[in-house]
Amino acid sequence: MEQAGKKRAKKGKPTYITSILMVALMLFLLGLAGMIVLQFRALSKTVKEQIKISLYLHDNVKQADVLLIQKRLEAEPFVKSSEYVSKEEAKKRFLMNSDAEDDFEDLIGYNPLPAHIDFFLHAEYANADSIAHIRETVRENFGSYYRDLGVNEALVGSLDKNIRLLGFVLLGVCVLLLIISVLMIDSTVRLAMYSNRFLIKNMQMIGATRAFIVKPYLARAVINGMISAMLAILGLIAFMSLAYRQVPELKRLQNLRDWGVLFASLVVIGIVINVFSTRRAVSKYLKMKLEDLY
Repeated sequence: MEQAGKKRAKKGKPTYITSILMVALMLFLLGLAGMIVLQFRALSKTVKEQIKISLYLHDNVKQADVLLIQKRLEAEPFVKSSEYVSKEEAKKRFLMNSDAEDDFEDLIGYNPLPAHIDFFLHAEYANADSIAHIRETVRENFGSYYRDLGVNEALVGSLDKNIRLLGFVLLGVCVLLLIISVLMIDSTVRLAMYSNRFLIKNMQMIGATRAFIVKPYLARAVINGMISAMLAILGLIAFMSLAYRQVPELKRLQNLRDWGVLFASLVVIGIVINVFSTRRAVSKYLKMKLEDLY
């Protein structure tokens, strides 16, 4: 009897290894989808915060007033940063970006380009509704100082709409992958427990309580879940390191806090699904008759 038990234990070990690797693979794919979502969210935030709004000032606005306007602008919750561009700087930038060979000021006798304050928005304000609110706020607070507000509302609205659409698509893919991962992990764990069905039934037949039988399997499920999650996390770190090497710009989108949350989620998912599937499998074999196990 003891030798038979040892043979079953040895037979179960490769199954556990296979189970750990399969669960690690599913967690890796789930984590990869999560990383794509995180990178997309960081990228969309960066793109939105590149949207520039120009506050074109009247020519008679004094320098002291300009500094006051800029300071008040930066105090608004929607402004991330701002930059003052003088008339001379505006002309210099125009000439740099145009094909004109002659200075237009020499031709017409004056510089028609207005001084302006460029300000950039926080990502959550880069949408059509917020732009309308920003336009109204600027008009109320600085109406006597500026002549126009330069912003491409159609571009902002289109950008926000497309980012939202892509976000929903990615979220849908992640949910689908999560469901598939849960089903695959559950199937893998139950298959691993199948090789132990006779051992479970034998313990029940010699009088072992349900808690006594289940406890070691649940402990093993926790360990297996953690090992699978660690393997998946190592795989993700290796994958992202390779991606950063190939595309260095991706490092700018890296957020260690989000990574930590994602990795912790993989550990929790790995443990919870392993424990749930193991408990269900053990309960199933305890309820079955001995002849039904064959």
